[in-house]
Amino acid sequence: MNKKIVRADIAAYLFDTFSERIGKEDSLRIVDCVINKMKNELMAGNTIELRGFGSFLTKKRAGRHNARNPKTGELLEVQPHYAVTFKPGAELKKAIREIKIDV
Repeated sequence: MNKKIVRADIAAYLFDTFSERIGKEDSLRIVDCVINKMKNELMAGNTIELRGFGSFLTKKRAGRHNARNPKTGELLEVQPHYAVTFKPGAELKKAIREIKIDV
């Protein structure tokens, strides 16, 4: 159940679904175009809302003076920065809750 899905997998699915209308290279370009649009909108401070799936948004994170590198234990100063967050939508939350867990 824990399989990593990459950009090429999404492009292959798009090609398989619409192979009569688009080619493999076109499907990869479409995926790249969508990803670039999402990235540019997030960089501009906009929220991306995909109904039934969820929302991607940027949040400002406060800086810290006494942060530690967990690997080395070295003290660091972290500057204030933005981070991308994902808030799942109600339909996605419900679908995930209904997954059967093998015990």
